[in-house]
Amino acid sequence: AFAELRQQENRLRAMEAALADETEEELHAGLLKDYGEAQARFELAGGYRYEQTMQQVLSGLGFTEDDYQTPLARFSGGQQSRAHLARLLLEQPDLLLLDEPTANLDSENAVRVEKMVAAYREETGAAVLWVGHRKAQLQRIAIRIVGLSGGRLGSDGGHW
Repeated sequence: AFAELRQQENRLRAMEAALADETEEELHAGLLKDYGEAQARFELAGGYRYEQTMQQVLSGLGFTEDDYQTPLARFSGGQQSRAHLARLLLEQPDLLLLDEPTANLDSENAVRVEKMVAAYREETGAAVLWVGHRKAQLQRIAIRIVGLSGGRLGSDGGHW
């Protein structure tokens, strides 16, 4: 989710090394100016906060620091679902389309997902379309519910 920020971070480290090695005053001044501009872009893009943000999202979805380096293939289906959701939340799209995001989760992790998605919606103002079959869950998390039954749509429980 943070590939661009990591590239920017690597460029900054390379620029720092070049600055340390440059002895010609005029070239050093030019490198320093370029470095300042790159550092400002990095900061504006959240470069000094992205690791903390990543840890908050992952821990909010029930992952521990020991899980951070675990290959995705080693996780259970529910853990993989939560990891994919974490990536989506970290990419901060304006629209989240979630098809039964809690289907493979136990109740504790389902509640974690509900809370993280609700917090994301509140913090970013993003639209969230959550497809699900559990009416009680939808009533807890939704602003508006549209039901589909017999080929007909009903709003907020309408005829379904």
